[in-house]
Amino acid sequence: MTKSIDNELLAALKYSGLDKSNLAEIVKMVSGFNEKGLKPTKVFPKGIPYPDGVWVHVALDGNQLGALVDVLKKGFRIDGIRVFPKGIPFPDIFHVEIGIR
Repeated sequence: MTKSIDNELLAALKYSGLDKSNLAEIVKMVSGFNEKGLKPTKVFPKGIPYPDGVWVHVALDGNQLGALVDVLKKGFRIDGIRVFPKGIPFPDIFHVEIGIR
C-alpha cells in the first residue's frame, strides 16, 4: 500500500472512536488488497457524524475482476460494494467502491 493511501486511511478514521484492534483490522484488510493486485486510489470515511468504517476506491480493468471476487470471498468485514463500468459501449475500466466496517 502506498504512503498516500496509508495517510488517507488514518485521516479518514482519525476521530472515529474505533478501538485500536478494529482500526488495525481495517488497515490490514486494505493492505491485503495490494496482495491481490488491487491498488486503492482513495479512501473516504463511512458514517456521519462519527466514521465507523471506510469506502475504499479502486480502479480495475476487466482482467482484475477475478481478484475482486477473491477479496470479497475473504472479506467478512465488507458490508457494501459498488461497481461502476467506465467506457461506452464496452467497459474497459471499472471504478469499484468497497465498504469496510
